[in-house]
Amino acid sequence: MLTIFPDPFPWASVASTLLTVFLSFGGFVIGIRAGKNNRDRGFLRDTYKSIYTHLRMLKESIALGKPMQWDSFRTEGNKYIPPVKALELDGTINALPDGLAKSLIDVEQTTLFNNWQWKKMIEDGVGPEIKSAMHDRIDGEGKSLEKRPYRQVRISSLMLLDSNQTAELAEGLETGDIGLGIEFSLQGGRTDMLHAYPETLKSGTL
Repeated sequence: MLTIFPDPFPWASVASTLLTVFLSFGGFVIGIRAGKNNRDRGFLRDTYKSIYTHLRMLKESIALGKPMQWDSFRTEGNKYIPPVKALELDGTINALPDGLAKSLIDVEQTTLFNNWQWKKMIEDGVGPEIKSAMHDRIDGEGKSLEKRPYRQVRISSLMLLDSNQTAELAEGLETGDIGLGIEFSLQGGRTDMLHAYPETLKSGTL
């Protein structure tokens, strides 16, 4: 069983962030469909489609453990312009029902802010603690071993696993079959990875 998580682990913060984003996605998909049924089909069809695609990509990026950030989008001057913000700036947002337009603006802003908080929590808090704990439990510098297979997982994805999934991930280490590589996000979009193998564990488990 993996025991490298900090104690106490900030699950409340994690759960709050993820719940906000997932509920927002579900609620606003319904809102988009409702709006589509009550407006003309021509110009709005492509607008609704692009908004739906944008929200789906936000949701999927979170599920993959790598939430989209402000810098995932194009810039204009010194500002990042995500899709809904672009619709607001060029006036297209005014073609949508007022309630839906406001909700879309709010959910995009809230989601990206929560994603930023999630990233900062990992980079500045949880990530360094787990990295330190991992170093304490392995011999060497945590580099990959030549010709040795390992399971790769992002630290943000690891934090989303339940106890059964965590146990399954650690099973290869404990049985001596396969290693584990944990990818850590660093500032500036860089990443680092620490590897653990059955023979490098100090106590037989993380």
